[in-house]
Amino acid sequence: LLARAAIRKQQFVQATQLLAQVRRLSPESGIPAVIGAELKAARSRALTEQLALARQEVAAGNVDAGLKAYRRALDIEPGNTEALAGLKQGRDALAATISRLLAEGSAAHKTGRLDQAQQAYRNILSLDPHHADALTALRQIERAGRAGLTSADSKRLYLQGIELYTEGDYKQAIAVWYQVLDLAPDHAKARMNIDKATRKLRQIRERQGG
Repeated sequence: LLARAAIRKQQFVQATQLLAQVRRLSPESGIPAVIGAELKAARSRALTEQLALARQEVAAGNVDAGLKAYRRALDIEPGNTEALAGLKQGRDALAATISRLLAEGSAAHKTGRLDQAQQAYRNILSLDPHHADALTALRQIERAGRAGLTSADSKRLYLQGIELYTEGDYKQAIAVWYQVLDLAPDHAKARMNIDKATRKLRQIRERQGG
C-alpha cells in the first residue's frame, strides 16, 4: 500500500493522509487499524531517534545540527516538550556563540588583524548565513583585499583623504575615507570627515540648482 511506503520513507504527513483515505474506502476492514498501529510505532521510533541525535549534537558542540534535529522532531510531533525546550536552549547557545565570534571579529578588524577577522565573520555566516553585521564587515575586508590594501595603509589613506578634501575633491576624498573604514571600521575621524564632505557636496548641488 502507498501508506506503508510513506511510513517506510518517514513521510508521516502523507502517510496520515493516505490512511484517512483507506479508512474512508474500507471502514469495516482491519487494514486501517493495522496501518494506524504501524504509523504510530514508526512515528515513535523516528521521534526517539531525532531527539537522541539532537542531544548528541548539542553535547558535542554542534548546536546548528542539534537545532535541525529538534526541528525534525517537532515536524514529527509538533508539541513535543523536549524538542521545544531544546530548540530554545539551542537558539540561546547559538546566539551566544555568534555574539562571541562577532566580538572577536570586530576586535581583530579594529586592530588590523584582517585574516583573523575574516575567519571569525565566516564562522558566523556558517551559523547564520544572513547575519547583516558579519556580511557587511566581510565585504569591507574583501574590498580592501581586492584593492591590495592592508591595515598599514589606513593612516596613508586618511591623510590622502585630507589632501583631497583640501583641494576641493570631496567625492574622491569620501571614496578614500571609505577605504579607511574598510580597514578600520571604527575610525571616528574618517567617518566624521565623510559626513563633512557629504555636506559640502550637498551645499554645492544646492547652489548649482539655485
